[in-house]
This record gives sequence, structure tokens and C-alpha cells, in this order.
Amino acid sequence: WLAYVAGIREPTTPAQLDGVRVHKEVENYLLKGEPLIGRAAAGLPFLPEPKVDPALVETPFAIQDPELPIPVIGQIDLLEPDKWRVTDHKTTSNLRYRKTVEELAVNTQGVVYAHVLAAWNDSNGRILKFYKDSRQTYPYFRFTELDRRIHFRHIYYPTTGSGMEVTGVVTPQTATSVWADVRQSVLKMHQLSLEDSVRRVEPNTTHCGAYGGCPRRDFC
Repeated sequence: WLAYVAGIREPTTPAQLDGVRVHKEVENYLLKGEPLIGRAAAGLPFLPEPKVDPALVETPFAIQDPELPIPVIGQIDLLEPDKWRVTDHKTTSNLRYRKTVEELAVNTQGVVYAHVLAAWNDSNGRILKFYKDSRQTYPYFRFTELDRRIHFRHIYYPTTGSGMEVTGVVTPQTATSVWADVRQSVLKMHQLSLEDSVRRVEPNTTHCGAYGGCPRRDFC
């Protein structure tokens, strides 16, 4: 609520800025063939040859689930419809933090992306219209149930050394189960977004000290 309703954002960390830089360098490689250097080059063995269709790189999306009052929006780093695969670029200080194949197979982000890919490859589910918020415009997709397995891949760019790819397989059964949780989360988020005061929002005090401490804990 503090971040998206009150607009009190967390300060950007050096690690986050480095992640943005790597994403941009990879984007320029895929779209224009610009050479990858330094950390971004760690992903080169796992990337398709440039020049990739711009519609498939850093792809914004909005999914309209008829059971939800608002769309699910986001952006996918790399879509490969012909391979039924979606890819997310991940910078990390150490590869021991990587997700496992099993974790990616049930990952919420992966399931959301899988539904976008299902709509993309469905002749009846392509772009309906465009949804615009304060930041950008999103192609609007009709919610499409999965009827086949979809590959969700992380490409890891460590601080030093070689990169790595890890791929989980999202099944239709898993997608149905995880999407039910997504619906509940979106409904809760929508409900909280309508509150006019943070005092009406129940704080999650179990995570105040997580990841070095919440920057809002002094006034939450």
C-alpha cells in the first residue's frame, strides 16, 4: 500500500541498478546485435541470435481474467512462442541463490507468464485492446487456460564467472492451481488499494527485518 497507493517507494540499491543495466544491455543485444561485455556476456550462450522481433523482447502485457475486477499486468524479458518458452533474466551475486527446476515449475511469475504465452499462441486469445496506466501501455490479452506444457526459464548473470540457465516446466494442472492463488492475491491487493489510510491496512510485521530491514519500518 505504501509503495503503490501512497507512492512511498523503496530507495534503489546498487544491485538493482546493476540489474537494470544488464537487462538493458541484453535487450540491445537481442534487438540490435550490440556486443555484450562484462557481466551481461555471461548469458550469451543461452540467448537467441539477434535481431529478435521487438514484440518478443521486454514485452508488456495485461491479462483480463473475467473473475477479477482489474487486469494482471507485467513485462516479460523474452518470449519465444515457437519454443513455448518464456525467459526471465536474473542478476545474482552467487549462483547458489538460483531457483531449482522444481521451484520454477510452480513459480507464480512463471505461471502468469505461461498464461501470456498461451494467449499469444492462441488465435482466439490475441490482443483485445490496449490498457494504459500511469507508466506505460500494455497489450490486453484475454485470459487463456493452458492446454499444454510451457517452459519457464531463468538465465543467471552472476557477479563473476559463467552464467547458467535453469528451466522449469509449467503444466496445465499446476497453472490452474497457482492461478487460483493469483486470483486471491489480486482480489486482496485490489481491496487494499481502495483504503484511504495505511492505518486501515494490516501490516506484515513478520518481515520487518527481512533482507536487511524494511526501509518503511520506522513509520509503518
